[in-house]
Amino acid sequence: MLAPASAQLITKLESRGIAGVCLEDKLFPKTNSFIDGELQPLADIHEFCGKIMACKDTQKDQDFNVVARLEAFITGHGLDEAYKRADAYHKAGADAILCHSKKAVSHAPSALRLTHQRLARG
Repeated sequence: MLAPASAQLITKLESRGIAGVCLEDKLFPKTNSFIDGELQPLADIHEFCGKIMACKDTQKDQDFNVVARLEAFITGHGLDEAYKRADAYHKAGADAILCHSKKAVSHAPSALRLTHQRLARG
C-alpha cells in the first residue's frame, strides 16, 4: 500500500465511523505470521513511516487511532531492530505500537518498559 492509498483508506474508514486502523510492517503479499515468519520481508522503515504520516495527515477525527504493528520479532530480527522501528514509527506519529511475537520471552515486560521510557523521552 502506497502512502496515497493509506490516506484514502483513512478517509474511507473515518467516513464509516471506524475508530482506528492497524498497519503491519511486512511486505505484500502478507501471510500468516506463524507460518514461515522468518521468510517474510519487512517493509522499508522510511516507506512505512510515510504511510503512518499519510494516515495521520489525512485523519479528520482526532480520536481516530493509527496503530503500527511491528513484525521484527516474527521475522527473526532482534530487540535492536524492534527498538529502531518502534522509535521511527512513534516519531512518524503512530498512536500505538503493537509488537507482535510468537515466542514467550522472559525479558518482554522489561523490554516493553524500556521501550516506553525511550519513547516517552521523545
